Amino acid sequence: MPLEPEILVRVFTPVVKPLALAVATIAFAYTTPPYLYAPALGRMGLSYRAAYVVQLGLRCIPEFVEEMGRTLVAQMARGYKPKGGGDVVARIAALAPLVVPVTISATLSICYIADAVELRGFSENECRTWFRALKFGKADFAAITASAVLAAAYAAFHIFKPW
Repeated sequence: MPLEPEILVRVFTPVVKPLALAVATIAFAYTTPPYLYAPALGRMGLSYRAAYVVQLGLRCIPEFVEEMGRTLVAQMARGYKPKGGGDVVARIAALAPLVVPVTISATLSICYIADAVELRGFSENECRTWFRALKFGKADFAAITASAVLAAAYAAFHIFKPW
């Protein structure tokens, strides 16, 4: 049975979409300082409240990864030995001793951040001014252009279906 292009598209599209989102999210979270998320998103037209929700969500990714590393080192000091071999499921199961400490630490961190936001007078009605003005540079325009070209190619590929 020959592989038709439509079958390949139906097979790979559900895999490529989440991977593309994950790559973009990770790249954004690790290349942009967390204090710039909300002003940048606000300048792009996102509402004040939504910009801060995204900022709080994205700034947790690097903190969670760092906390996982600290917890792993602490558990190894107590005698925990992570298993390096085996299949993926066995490796994930070997990380079970890290789940509870990291979850508790992440929950406490979220509570501290929520308290700080409340103490600073966050309100959904009143928009604070952004601390710094952001200006587009050459790299920003290049990234926007590349994204637009990729989006247009994706749309053309699915609208005109070359097969």
